[in-house]
Amino acid sequence: MAEPWTAIGGAFLSFIVLLITMAINNNIPFPLMDLLMTFFRKVLSVVYPYDQITINEYRGEYMQRDELYTTAEAYLSSVCTSRARKLKAELGKGRDRPLVTIDDNEEVTDTFRGTKVWWYSRKRTTNPIVISFNPRNEERKYYCLTFHKRHRQLVEGEYLNHILQEGRAAIVQNRQRKLFTNNPSSNWYDYQGSVWSHVAFEHPATFDTLAMDPEKKAAIIEDLVTFREGKEYYQSIGKAWKRGIRTLLGIVNITPADVAEGLLRKKSRNNDVDACLKNLISEIEAKKEAGEDAAKENDKLKAGSSAQNALALEDDKADGIKE
Repeated sequence: MAEPWTAIGGAFLSFIVLLITMAINNNIPFPLMDLLMTFFRKVLSVVYPYDQITINEYRGEYMQRDELYTTAEAYLSSVCTSRARKLKAELGKGRDRPLVTIDDNEEVTDTFRGTKVWWYSRKRTTNPIVISFNPRNEERKYYCLTFHKRHRQLVEGEYLNHILQEGRAAIVQNRQRKLFTNNPSSNWYDYQGSVWSHVAFEHPATFDTLAMDPEKKAAIIEDLVTFREGKEYYQSIGKAWKRGIRTLLGIVNITPADVAEGLLRKKSRNNDVDACLKNLISEIEAKKEAGEDAAKENDKLKAGSSAQNALALEDDKADGIKE
């Protein structure tokens, strides 16, 4: 347990603060104070053998929400909430279900490869220098990850990456899927108008309810699962971790980026759904024609090469007969 060590460390820190206060009051000479601080830092590192990593909710001057904090929140929600006593639930933007995670000033434990770590949810209050008719303090939330110093390399090198991967997977699983489409041109000039609109994607069809040959269905599912879990393999062979569409798009060798470019080729506000579809069809036809032309060129080159090889073979035979 880290609580006894935390109490001891807190006592030492309080004593150091007292020494600093005394030094400020000129009761202790500065050289002696420097020696005492060095000594107590060494003692504290022996008595309190724990390191901490702070993960703030916001970063930068533009107050962007830190991705590591978001993924850690999702990870703790999916893995560690069963061991917490105080929880909180919130329905964030783009989520399909409430996110239940540990409440402020709560502690949970986690184990990674036999190593125990402690997560603390904290918040600090700041006084912003802002001129306002309704001044108020700001609360900055953060997570404090505590672990034994002998496990520091494991935590920094592997555990944090594990948090990122599992947290991102939890976010993807809980996010709300949406279908986007173009709004009619007549709706763009309203003060609330937008070129795009969306609805929640709640299609009931799944692989379980899909009527198709069981063997083919199992083969498709196995192929998709293999691709989903093959990110490291694609990285090891130096290829992008993506898949093409094996029907028309695969035949004409067009990528999803080409599809997006074809849909949004003309950014005029006079475009609507029909115009976007026409752009996409034109792009597919152009790709198909280019592929056919390239295939014809390859056939011509192969035919010419075969003819040259045949002539060379005939010449060799003639030379052999003469000899």
